[in-house]
Amino acid sequence: MSTSFSAARLGSSILLSAVLLACAACTPAPPQQAPDAPYTPPAWMAEQRQTTEAFTALQEACARENGYAVTTEIDGGVSIDLSSTPPEQQKAFATVLEGCYDNAVEQMGEQDFPTADVFYDRVVDTHGCLLAEGHSPSNPPSRETWIDSFNQADTVDVWSPYAALLEAEPEISEDEWYRLKSICVEDGIVYTTEFAGDMPNG
Repeated sequence: MSTSFSAARLGSSILLSAVLLACAACTPAPPQQAPDAPYTPPAWMAEQRQTTEAFTALQEACARENGYAVTTEIDGGVSIDLSSTPPEQQKAFATVLEGCYDNAVEQMGEQDFPTADVFYDRVVDTHGCLLAEGHSPSNPPSRETWIDSFNQADTVDVWSPYAALLEAEPEISEDEWYRLKSICVEDGIVYTTEFAGDMPNG
């Protein structure tokens, strides 16, 4: 399987933050649930899922209008298997997809971009969700360490709950991986992997 990271704002779009960091000590810690209380995903996960789905739907509609029967990805964005098509057709699709992406950004309008401090809290939330689902990814690094790596996301790997999950459970099934992806939403850093069945032959 192959894996990749991306700093993300909408779906699988690669958007790196250049914001100044707010003082970590000024950000209140997220409320903790009682030990025996049933797990409830934080509200931002549902909001992020809706934003990703809306953005992906715009990309899909645009690609289909241009004659490409794409499929949607659970992490956002669209894809199509062009492994057996000539390079010039692959380049044409890439050009169309870029235009569809720009069109979707325009239609979605200006979006609030959280600070790295908020992204860290959301990474911790996603980690907690995976724990609640019965998995055991390693614990996240400190806030300061994570934010430092996030601000260098174009040159260094950034700790991700899903990367930690795959490291802890390298034999996790494809069905379980995508089930978790649909429940334990990511923001800030989106970690993707391709299972054997996802890869084109040859």
